[in-house]
Amino acid sequence: MKVARTRVPKQCEFDVMVGANLQYMRKFRKLSMTKVAEQIPFTFQQLQKYEKGKNTISAYKLLQLCNIYKVDIAEIVKETFIEIHQGLINKVLDKAYMVEVPADPSNGKAKEFTMPDGKTVFFPEGIGETALVKFKEQYMKKVHDH
Repeated sequence: MKVARTRVPKQCEFDVMVGANLQYMRKFRKLSMTKVAEQIPFTFQQLQKYEKGKNTISAYKLLQLCNIYKVDIAEIVKETFIEIHQGLINKVLDKAYMVEVPADPSNGKAKEFTMPDGKTVFFPEGIGETALVKFKEQYMKKVHDH
């Protein structure tokens, strides 16, 4: 005899929270549902159900998604994940604003980046490409707002 599996309310809340975190990271990495689903593999509809918290994701599939999104599995299951991640991005962006020219990149710990307005900015070593793109977008918005 097969026993019906049901989710308790706390589990449903957890699934919704993890799903929101997964969706946030997928969008942050600028990946389509189809592209991600092809890598696992499962359908984009299944990924959509995980992101909406309709289905519980297995630990194995969660680990696979975390690898694709380049995020630690222990972090993605935290309620405050999105706020923490956005805070870190803002901290990196603020740091990048603070190290505008003149900066001394000769110590090899900075990456030079020329903005569309011609201004050169030096980023701390190890900053990811996605953060550079986000910085560029926010920088240009800031330039146009002033």
